[in-house]
Amino acid sequence: MHIPPPFHSNHFFCSLFFQLEDGTAVYSFMPAIARWKLRKRIEKLENTVTNVENSPYLTQTSSGAWNDIVNMNRRSITSSSTRKVFGRDRERDMIRSMLREDDSLPSSSSRKCYSVICIYGIPGSGKTTLAQYVCEYEKEDKDRYFDTVMLIYVSKTYRLEDIFRDMLEEITQSRHSEISDCRGLEAKLVENLRGKRFLLVLDDLWVNDENHEKLLSPLNVGKSGSRILVTAQSKEAALGSNRLIPISDLEEEQYFSMFMHYALDSTIFDDREYIPIGRKIAKKLNRSPIAAVTVAGQLWRNPDIRFWQTTANLDVLNKTKGALWWSYNQLVVDVRRCFQYCSIFPRRYELERDNLVRMWIAQEFVKDNDGNNEDVEDVGQSL
Repeated sequence: MHIPPPFHSNHFFCSLFFQLEDGTAVYSFMPAIARWKLRKRIEKLENTVTNVENSPYLTQTSSGAWNDIVNMNRRSITSSSTRKVFGRDRERDMIRSMLREDDSLPSSSSRKCYSVICIYGIPGSGKTTLAQYVCEYEKEDKDRYFDTVMLIYVSKTYRLEDIFRDMLEEITQSRHSEISDCRGLEAKLVENLRGKRFLLVLDDLWVNDENHEKLLSPLNVGKSGSRILVTAQSKEAALGSNRLIPISDLEEEQYFSMFMHYALDSTIFDDREYIPIGRKIAKKLNRSPIAAVTVAGQLWRNPDIRFWQTTANLDVLNKTKGALWWSYNQLVVDVRRCFQYCSIFPRRYELERDNLVRMWIAQEFVKDNDGNNEDVEDVGQSL
């Protein structure tokens, strides 16, 4: 039997050849443009899967459920609520005042143009939120004090090249992909920082890293009065600074307001039943911001008052790890697999939604469990 080539000579239609299990040949015709789009989509999916399979992070072991859940929670919570910061205004204003303090000393050739301030505390206590809050106000200040503000996520394992690219992107809005080596990126960074008063936020910095000196080396070309704001789990990561700020607990009412902001669906107009139950749940969480947002997210997804009542009686919520583990177990099995898959990427890795959904689909994690014949890509986008 003669099998025609995949593409018909006609510019508007192409033939598709299928062979059934019994050997029957079946031909189908579709517009050439649709076939072209399908082929490009498949190629893009194959390239994405290949990149993941070749990733060195696939061979790394996970740091455990606790760190995975903490890291994943740094993304915006999926809810109808808008981002809002609770109870950090006083600390924000204090840090902004410290950033402007005159710490000048007699001039010296070895004198650094910057000083360091460190916010430290346990994971999930609100350090990153506070640092972002400070940055937002500095960027929006009409009497702008700093010429440039850079918010950089560091984490325990980082590549110097990536950090330099992130810094350049914050300054110039470009990744400078044409520069292939770390030395070239450092030179470009020096060029763009020279003579400027900068605020550099190094979020999630860790101790005992030999790259810290290399990381800071291009910064001393800045203008006197520049600042580095560090967030870290330990004050030992303060880069030698004695200006240390322990992250404080939120006031009880501020904490409850934050919890209910993320827990209560905006479509519920009569919240009188929910408030006392929500207060009982919030008290169990020991004022942990990450526990509040994570548990509240599950309550938002299930507004049934009986679910809230059952949750309020759970002893597992009394510890932060228990609260996070409970929230994780509320996810359906398929969603948990998608969640686990994300742990192969390094901390703070920026994932594009469409690419991530295609990778989930390639691993057969996304399914139409409701039998609605919904496109799996649409299902993945809703997770």
